[in-house]
Amino acid sequence: MKEHERRSEIGTVLRRLSEDSNTFVRHGRLSAPARPAAWRGHLAPQIHTVAREATATWAKMDCWVQAQPAVGDVEAGMAPIGLDGAAAVMARFASVDLGHGVELMDPHRALDLAARVIDLLGPDALWWTNHDADCHSWTAMTGCTFDGVVAGTDGTLFAVLLQAVED
Repeated sequence: MKEHERRSEIGTVLRRLSEDSNTFVRHGRLSAPARPAAWRGHLAPQIHTVAREATATWAKMDCWVQAQPAVGDVEAGMAPIGLDGAAAVMARFASVDLGHGVELMDPHRALDLAARVIDLLGPDALWWTNHDADCHSWTAMTGCTFDGVVAGTDGTLFAVLLQAVED
């Protein structure tokens, strides 16, 4: 599959994951160096952009929304996660409200869609999240009470899914 076809399909699948939920998505082309160790730094501004959108959206509805962390804090707050973990976390963020625990989407459908995003970026892609392995603690990416991010790149294309919720 050609790059533009993969990019288009990533966008389509991410939009499906974000339907009827508090999630925000972003995807596209990333001009990152060949060294995978540098990819997180190039992905951080994309995550920051999604977080800024979420913060602004919630700030219109809730006066308690805080200031958003800086790009450097976003980069520092993202921890690596494996491919299987990325699919599971992405599915969780798309299917369960982080603040209230209510189901937003069928979890099996969410996992199928998340696995498709992972497949489209390929086995050499690197993934990060702001949550710990058990999803019990996290580093804030937005000014909202609860947020969860999963983001990945193969160095050329990237995908970001972020859920933000105010209580």
